[in-house]
Amino acid sequence: PPRSTQGVSSAASDVYKRQVSAHVFEPKNQLSMDMTGRYPITSKRGNQYILVMIDWDTNYIKLIPLKSRKADTYVNAYKEGYEWFKEHGVQAQLLKLDNEISNTLIHAINADHLEYQLASPDDHRQLPAERAIRDVKAHFISIRNIASPSFPEDCWDILLQHTEDTLNMLRPSKANPLISAYTTLRGHYNYMKHPIAPAGCKVLVHDRPSTRGSWSDRGTEGYFISQAPNHYRNFICYIPTT
Repeated sequence: PPRSTQGVSSAASDVYKRQVSAHVFEPKNQLSMDMTGRYPITSKRGNQYILVMIDWDTNYIKLIPLKSRKADTYVNAYKEGYEWFKEHGVQAQLLKLDNEISNTLIHAINADHLEYQLASPDDHRQLPAERAIRDVKAHFISIRNIASPSFPEDCWDILLQHTEDTLNMLRPSKANPLISAYTTLRGHYNYMKHPIAPAGCKVLVHDRPSTRGSWSDRGTEGYFISQAPNHYRNFICYIPTT
C-alpha cells in the first residue's frame, strides 16, 4: 500500500529534480587565415582571391578580397584583418596559417608580437581557416544563386560584406553557443533598424525631385548589395548606369 504522507510538509513532498548543464570553455586566443583559390572571374575592381580569417573563440569569419597572391598584397590583407579583430576586442596570441609563407609576412606577424604556427603540407585538419573556407564557399554560392540572373558576374566581390554578415549570424559562438558569432563581436543585430534583403536582387532606387527632370522616371534600376550600417533603413545599392 502507498505510504502515508501525513506529517510530511508540502515543501518536502514536492521534490523536483532539475538537470543543470554548464558550458566550460577555455579561450585559445587564436586566429587562423588562408586564401581561397582564384575566383573564376576577375572583378571590376581587379579582385581575384578572398582571404579568410577566423577567430577560434568567437567563431567569427572575416572576408577580405585580394587582387593577387603577391606577398605585399597578402600582408596588407593580413594587417586589415588583424586590426579589425583587435578593434572588436580579440586579443590573439597565436596565428595558424598555411605552410606557404613569405618573409614579408613573417616580419609583419613578428611586429604584432604574435606567435605563428604553420600547418603541415596537405594536412588541412591543423588549419581552422581551411574548414572556414568550405563554409564561406557554400554560403557565397547560395547567395550568388539567389541573386538576379542579370546581376553582373564581375561584381561578385561587392557581395562579400553581405556574405560575411549573414554567415556569422548563422554561426554559433564557441565561447557562448547560445548567441551567434556576429553578436559576440558586433553586438545584437537590429532588424528593424537595418532590414536585410537578398543580395543581388533587383531594386528601384528613388530619384529625388532635385536630381531628375519633371518628366523623367521616378527611379533608377539597380541591385541590392547590403544594408547601410551608418544610416537608418537605408541600403547600399549598385546602379550599373552610374
